[in-house]
Amino acid sequence: MKITGKPGRANKYHIFLDGEYTDTTTVDFFATCGIKNGSEISEEKWIELRSAIYLSKIKNKALDLLTLRDHSKKELSDKLYQKFSKDTTDYNYLKVQIESVCSTLEEQGLLNDERFAKVYAESLVRRKSASASAIRGALSQKGISKDIINNVIDSLELNPVESIIHILETKYKGKDLTDEYQRNKIIGALTRLGFNYSEIRAAIYKYTEK
Repeated sequence: MKITGKPGRANKYHIFLDGEYTDTTTVDFFATCGIKNGSEISEEKWIELRSAIYLSKIKNKALDLLTLRDHSKKELSDKLYQKFSKDTTDYNYLKVQIESVCSTLEEQGLLNDERFAKVYAESLVRRKSASASAIRGALSQKGISKDIINNVIDSLELNPVESIIHILETKYKGKDLTDEYQRNKIIGALTRLGFNYSEIRAAIYKYTEK
């Protein structure tokens, strides 16, 4: 089989076998493959090359996502699977390729669950005055391990009473906490946010005594 290539837009490189289009990669990647344009290629070599092209596409998409913001390993894996599962029926092979890409990114320090968890948890505290329970649930959904979650929560040194007071000062500002109906409604909402009753009671007492 004769392999030929034709540059496309934005660094793309279209590959043809015996004159028929087969795949697209990048000019930069093809240059690293050691294959000359117009050379003969065996079926075995083509299968190897196509696998490398596929892996390169997954890695490039992963890097694009990480450029936008940090991700947990599970979050990144899920997005990559959603993106590339439309183009294949060999889902086990896809999962292996995604795992390989994520492992490489971890080795390079570009993907780090502990770093992601700390930054994400700090953001939840800063933006939402989140409780330890809410942080634990949010990180668990991102696929963060229990050990990392525990370490992150310990490092935050959370003050649930102050967090509740901040919520009362912002989200419930102007609410009459002496009114039993409104008070119970707010307590219920705070409970659903993961705060326990003793923390809520202490915060409301401190807030109303100001």
